Amino acid sequence: TQEITLEPSPSYTRGIEITPDGKTLISANLTDGGPAYIYTTEDYVTYSFTDTIAVNVLGNNIFRNQVVTMDWGPDGKLWFSHDAAYGGVGNPYNGFVVVDLENKKYSYLEIPMDSTEFNGPRGIGFSPAGDVAYATSFNINRVWKFSLQELLTPGNWVYNDALTNWKFEEVFIDIDDTTAAGAPYVSAGHGVVVDKYDRIWVGSYFAGNTGGLVVFNPDGTPADFSPIGSVTIGGEEINLAVTNGCRGMNVDHEGN
Repeated sequence: TQEITLEPSPSYTRGIEITPDGKTLISANLTDGGPAYIYTTEDYVTYSFTDTIAVNVLGNNIFRNQVVTMDWGPDGKLWFSHDAAYGGVGNPYNGFVVVDLENKKYSYLEIPMDSTEFNGPRGIGFSPAGDVAYATSFNINRVWKFSLQELLTPGNWVYNDALTNWKFEEVFIDIDDTTAAGAPYVSAGHGVVVDKYDRIWVGSYFAGNTGGLVVFNPDGTPADFSPIGSVTIGGEEINLAVTNGCRGMNVDHEGN
């Protein structure tokens, strides 16, 4: 076990991501507008503050809302969830900021919205093939499905390198999709992954009667073993069917 002290402190955050070589740590900041902090090391013991993801070359903020979750995409880009969950309905900036750390480029993927709903995402998961993505919302109990699109050659007026060549396909799970008892399948979604069988796992922050983890088949029907209300790790049972029972998950390199 190793304790690492990060200076300056990344303030209030909900996770740290690390690059595959272990030399870079990225920590977000729940303050509106971020920033995200970057720490690097050469000895894997001391991590020094070396950069931020904050403003672009024009001095404009890259992040406008809270940066809550971070997920690696299949092409090595880092996806930051970007939402104003408590800041008013129909926020036009809700979506994802997709960052190419190596080349210092970024892009946005907006979430479908209307003027009557909160639509801030809290996590995105990708299929094993890397061509389908699922994002979950925090306030509207919804899961969106995206498909990877062919990237067209950028023209002179393209503001970035089109990292977000994804097209919205459909609302995969909606607030009206409920269990037999009338409870929503997803209750304040917080974290989503896709396993090697293309099943979609979604964490529920306000679990209630739905269980802390709900699992869907690719056709949108609940998996036979869903929901999951508790897990046992090292002989200790952990209750997931409570408020704050789940705030995210990951799959390993084999999709488990």
